[in-house]
Amino acid sequence: MGLVTLKSGNPTLAEAQVAKNYLSPDALHAMEIVSEQFLLYAESKAFRGQKMTMEELLHRLNTLIEVNGYPVLFEYKAFLADKAETHVKQVYYEYQAQLQAPTSKKSLT
Repeated sequence: MGLVTLKSGNPTLAEAQVAKNYLSPDALHAMEIVSEQFLLYAESKAFRGQKMTMEELLHRLNTLIEVNGYPVLFEYKAFLADKAETHVKQVYYEYQAQLQAPTSKKSLT
C-alpha cells in the first residue's frame, strides 16, 4: 500500500484513505512550508483589512505553488477522487485478506 504514517503496526482503512499518509517526512515538510507561506500571506491580507474572494485565494495559492517549483493541477476532477477511493479500498481489503490467511506471504502491492 505504500503507507508511511501509521498509528500501529497494521494500517486502518481510515489511514489508507488519507493521502498524506503516503508522503515521506521530507515531502510532508515541503507541504508544511508551502502551507505556512500561504497562511502567512492570508494573515497579512486580513491584518491589513484587505478582503479576498475564494477565486483570488485560489489564484494566489496556485501562484505560490508555482513559485516554489511545484506543479499545479488546474483540471482536477472529482471522479479522480472516487477512482482513488475505490483503489484504496480494493488494495486495503486485499491486504486484510492476506493478514488473515495463515500461510500467505504478507506483502502490499
